[in-house]
Amino acid sequence: MEEFERAGERAHHPGGERSFDVDGRRRRREVTGHAGLDRARSRWPSCYTPAMATPSTSPVFHTVGYGGRTVPQFVEALRRAGIGTLVDVRLLPLSRRKGFSKTALSAALADAGIAYVHLRGLGNPKENRRAAASVAECLAMYRSFMAPRWDEALAPLLKVVGDAPAGVALMCMEADPAECHRTVVAEEAARRLPGAIVRAL
Repeated sequence: MEEFERAGERAHHPGGERSFDVDGRRRRREVTGHAGLDRARSRWPSCYTPAMATPSTSPVFHTVGYGGRTVPQFVEALRRAGIGTLVDVRLLPLSRRKGFSKTALSAALADAGIAYVHLRGLGNPKENRRAAASVAECLAMYRSFMAPRWDEALAPLLKVVGDAPAGVALMCMEADPAECHRTVVAEEAARRLPGAIVRAL
């Protein structure tokens, strides 16, 4: 999640463990590159639906985290999923991970024929990230902050989803969608799109 991006990026070790430092409290979990997410799927929010359960007429959009991926790996994952537009929902589109700040990432996407859109209004305020003692608390604070703002903030996203000729993906840093505010955005967007299906890349 963007909320804990710096700690997550500094501590990531492909094929080993990743640790997060949230207000001095550390927790560790085993991961094996991006494949370690398979063990976390059972706790993903209900808005995520397996591809096999998706009717062909349903509107579909995706969420994706770049944690644990290089830019080429990230772009290839988007291309395999048929993504034509990437929507960046970070408050500030900057990253310590090489190639994932706005200018470099949008250029790499353009080379692959993928459009880039940054929607700052869907980012999580810095005050939430500083005050939260855990991922769960940070997401709860984000929901509370956005409650009176959803209609205005989601309007440009829903327009992108409606207008895009190919698939749309919401992007933030955290690899596990259950730990990222982009899933909250996906849930709210899906409520406004009849029959919408959300998939995680």
